[in-house]
Amino acid sequence: MQPLIDGTPASSCLPFQGKGQTGTNRLFGVAFCLFLLPGCTLDGAAAFEIAGAYFPGWMVCATLGILGGCLLRLLFIRLGIDERVPWKLFFYTAASLILTLVSWRQWFGPTA
Repeated sequence: MQPLIDGTPASSCLPFQGKGQTGTNRLFGVAFCLFLLPGCTLDGAAAFEIAGAYFPGWMVCATLGILGGCLLRLLFIRLGIDERVPWKLFFYTAASLILTLVSWRQWFGPTA
């Protein structure tokens, strides 16, 4: 292999083969990568079929959460509570996030 512009051998730029890498460090790096793999399953992601296309479950739950936050704001405006809510942007964003997470937990949680 030809050296790089600064004279560093190209082989030292390969993954797990940099300066100061020992066999233990390489083994740790490979073990760490393998530790992350159990999150990948062959079952596929949670998805809904809508109009013949598959949409990820998180996208459906996020849409429900956003719509729920908007409906909550309309309800608060109608009841006259919206004027008393401080930091409206943060409040309704948090409400949407809570509704999103609750819907995700309801459909895809451990008891689903």
